Amino acid sequence: MVEGTFRTRLNWTLKELWACDLLVTESARGYGAGRALMNDLVVRARRASCRRITLESGHSRHAAHHIHKSLGFEDRGIYLVLNL
Repeated sequence: MVEGTFRTRLNWTLKELWACDLLVTESARGYGAGRALMNDLVVRARRASCRRITLESGHSRHAAHHIHKSLGFEDRGIYLVLNL
């Protein structure tokens, strides 16, 4: 399952696609499901004239990071949270 949300930013005229959730069951891992889901998001973002796709991923998700980087994603920063 993948969930993507189109969003606009104040500092850019073009929208971006935020990949907010990507889930592949453990039994389905290693068969290309995650890559196929991400490729689908790339196609959708291009069709919608997005300037980029952003996503968040936990530090321990090494296999997911490998897939994302192989698709051209770059590590661009840190993710900060304030729990209320």
